[in-house]
Amino acid sequence: MSARRSWSRRSTGIIAILLCLGACTICLPATATENSPRWLAGVAVERAEKGWDIDLDFNSPLVRTSHSPEREGRLVEVVVMPLSGPSQTEDAFTFEERLSPPAENDSPLKRITLEPQATGRALLVLDFSRTVEFSLQSAAGGRSLIVKLREARERTRSPKRDQSELDPIMDEARRAMNVQEYGRAAVLYSKVVSADEASERPEALEYLGLARLKNGQRAHARAEYQTYLSRYPDGEGAVRVQQRLDALLSANQPDRQPLRASRESAPYTFDGYGTLSTSYQRAESFADLSGAVMLDSSQIIEFDGIGLMRNDRYDARARGSGYFRYDYLDSSTGNGSRVRYLNLSLRDRFLELSGVLGRQSGGGGGILGRFDGLNSEWSYSDSSHVGAVFGFPQESAISDSIDTSRIFFGARWGWEGWNDQLAGEVWAIGQLDNGLTDRIAVGYEARWFGSEGSAFSAMDYDIYHQALNLIIASGNYRIFDSTRLNLLVDYRRLPFIMTRNALIGQPSTTLQEMRNQYSEEQLKQIADDRTPTNTTITIGIDQRLGGDWRIAGDLTTTKFSSTQAGNNVAATPGTDWDIYLFTQLIGNNLLLNGDTGRLSFRVADTFAYTSYEFGASGRFPFLSGFWLSPRFNIVYRDQGKVGNQLGLRPGFRAEYRQSLFSIEGDVRLEWLHRTGSGLSGLTDDELGYLLDITVRWNF
Repeated sequence: MSARRSWSRRSTGIIAILLCLGACTICLPATATENSPRWLAGVAVERAEKGWDIDLDFNSPLVRTSHSPEREGRLVEVVVMPLSGPSQTEDAFTFEERLSPPAENDSPLKRITLEPQATGRALLVLDFSRTVEFSLQSAAGGRSLIVKLREARERTRSPKRDQSELDPIMDEARRAMNVQEYGRAAVLYSKVVSADEASERPEALEYLGLARLKNGQRAHARAEYQTYLSRYPDGEGAVRVQQRLDALLSANQPDRQPLRASRESAPYTFDGYGTLSTSYQRAESFADLSGAVMLDSSQIIEFDGIGLMRNDRYDARARGSGYFRYDYLDSSTGNGSRVRYLNLSLRDRFLELSGVLGRQSGGGGGILGRFDGLNSEWSYSDSSHVGAVFGFPQESAISDSIDTSRIFFGARWGWEGWNDQLAGEVWAIGQLDNGLTDRIAVGYEARWFGSEGSAFSAMDYDIYHQALNLIIASGNYRIFDSTRLNLLVDYRRLPFIMTRNALIGQPSTTLQEMRNQYSEEQLKQIADDRTPTNTTITIGIDQRLGGDWRIAGDLTTTKFSSTQAGNNVAATPGTDWDIYLFTQLIGNNLLLNGDTGRLSFRVADTFAYTSYEFGASGRFPFLSGFWLSPRFNIVYRDQGKVGNQLGLRPGFRAEYRQSLFSIEGDVRLEWLHRTGSGLSGLTDDELGYLLDITVRWNF
């Protein structure tokens, strides 16, 4: 790297940190109302032994119903929907959302996009710089998606040497590592290293060192790692090998004094990355009965930046994320800004201690959403960790201030094993609201990754309210080479039961006010009466048809319980089982290499309406840096005594990417024809449009 480029990267990191601090000063006093729920919370990427682990966090639980392609590709599309069920979330996905992944670790992940679909679902698009092998697994009760990446093996090999002699040896060596036969693996990797095949030797030499280390041959492992670094100083695994060699050398030191000297001699390095964007959004409606209405005309500036500082031992990271909205209409929504994230994380690689201080995402451990506080973790072995957390929940949609009236404390223990295929965590958490017990819960998470499928389960039980907040089990399994089954069973309280739920429907704004009228036991009962349950069951199938075609479908049924009347609050009726049938035909490489086309059909039979919907969409690379995405939906809804409705929704999206900049334009039209029931039989035609133009800089 040239000196100029090094200074550029360093100055970018410093600027990112300054902007993060500036965001704190500018945004904290402001208030605003967000137009729509934001689903994407954050993304973390870590280098793994065989590729990368990506942890994508959501602000609210999402369930994936299908994805394409199956396990290898450059552009991965995942169909998701809210866990609360489609009936309650027809308009849950309103605007497109973007996340920029970390630029570190040379990850192939370029961008993450959440694109609304007209079926109460959304497309989660993972865009990679090259073809990768991947596997997907939900976590944190649907608030997280774990993506495991491996480099896709080349389809064509160099004819320099007969690969049939080396591929079986490499495969057998990997299997030996998986079953912990490290001595045998070392012998096999040695055979490949001694072969005259440049394309295989770096990987084989790296894993030969790892096999020696796992087999207790520390001196041999050190020699193999040093050989790798001398031969391939700029190789893909050079950073990884250097870290293992440093750890090996540090472990052989009699005390920590050499580490301290090394820390003094090694300077800190600075880096940074993020996204700065501005978008103009405009929405207008023209109806026969109500006339023209301007729904939105606003400018939004969004910033999400991360500054990094590190040396041999420590990693420090500062993150600031927020937005400013200017309303050209001067409507009730008004101008304003929000701080989504503002935190500092520190990691000691020698002690394996880490912590995050500030506004951050929960993502497991019984933490519900964003909070202001401290989350710490200690990895006391290669497979186990303990953690502790305390903080103040941040749930207000109109204020960025820290609400100290509510505070929680939690602890957790986690484990990974069985060749990184099995992981689990148990936790306990307690929460107070104005000094009153709000929530005391225990729970677990368990995840399994296998070559033929994956599974996830989680539970949240409130021992104070003696109520089950959540029990979820999901999984997918390849029953045949071209057929995969998916299953989800989800039972939860919506919202999770807490004593503060007693405020629902009451004029009181704090639990202290209600405590003056009711005992704690009465407040617990009122909270239970105000908190319904939701049960969702989804079963799906994904079938490869041959070539680049596949068909996927799922059947979802969901049910809400009723709430009881009491304390001047009316009861709310429950629902019967609402049923949704969704199927789609997916094709890749239809017109151009890398394109995707979809045809979908959806039927909904609910207590409020019956609907039929057909959709078509595509994503096509056009010229250099251009992507075109047309779509069209037609939906008919029969609402019984209320009437019926026919809707047409065409749309078109274009994107131009050039280096670190991109320009995106999205136009959606909607025509609705409503026919009332009864004697009047009034009809109403409505035409509307939504325009979104975004300029984005990924630095």
